[in-house]
Amino acid sequence: MNVSRETFVLYLFMVFLLITLIALLITKFTIQNFRIYLIMNILKNYWRTLLLVAIIIFLSLMNVNKVMPDKVSFHKHFDKFAHFSMYFSLSFIFFIENYKNSKHIRKRWIVLDTITLGIALEFMQALLTSNRSGNFYDAVFNSIGVICGAILFFSVKKYSFIYNILLFKN
Repeated sequence: MNVSRETFVLYLFMVFLLITLIALLITKFTIQNFRIYLIMNILKNYWRTLLLVAIIIFLSLMNVNKVMPDKVSFHKHFDKFAHFSMYFSLSFIFFIENYKNSKHIRKRWIVLDTITLGIALEFMQALLTSNRSGNFYDAVFNSIGVICGAILFFSVKKYSFIYNILLFKN
């Protein structure tokens, strides 16, 4: 069966999303306690993070040429700002969901997981897509975004208005 490169990347995206969910579960719980209600609990408590991960994976692996015409031009380093913004948002939301959850994931795992996601997606762009290229500086800006999102979270976590803005229940 002949599968196009874009279809293969889409299948790989779905597998990577599943692996990300499993990795989140494994870091949170041991194998002996693994039950279906835990999966539902993770989906309930971390749905914003999982949605952002899915969006970031999709945007990182999609064919940009089909969406944006060649005539559209952005600032020379706009993509670095986009990488920073995506991972800044991901780490900030991940920290907030973790803070509001009764069973916390260790903060270093949140930082390491989100940085690893950024680096892995850069490798996937280089190895699996024909229309995208992995870039070291993109991975650097992904990591800087994660760190800045963590810093912002620790700066504002005591203020309840931030949770109200992001539609978290008190």
